[in-house]
Amino acid sequence: MRLPALSALPLALLALAATASPPAPRPFTAHFEIRREGDAAGEATLTLRPAPGGWVYHSVDEGTHGTAALLGAKVQQDSQIAQTADGVETRQYDYQLVTIASHKHQTITVDPAARTISAR
Repeated sequence: MRLPALSALPLALLALAATASPPAPRPFTAHFEIRREGDAAGEATLTLRPAPGGWVYHSVDEGTHGTAALLGAKVQQDSQIAQTADGVETRQYDYQLVTIASHKHQTITVDPAARTISAR
């Protein structure tokens, strides 16, 4: 028994979808108000933008009210990500917390070719 040609179409589309890479993300910038226990505490800005070999996700949280403002609290995070045949990979992550009393900084670097992750 021979199946009509149209009955093979859903199978062909399913196979094509399985081999197609996911669509690239679209760049964006978003602004948010940070609230703590219902009260305004700060502002956050999130950005995703293309970069050589992938994308950069950047966020900044800044205390603008209350204790966070008094401490001059600011958190900045950057993630460098790459789209590969296997999916999305983190290449580097950078975290900084700055207040009037302290400064914390951490960087994590991923090297898929060497199969290593280093933190500093």
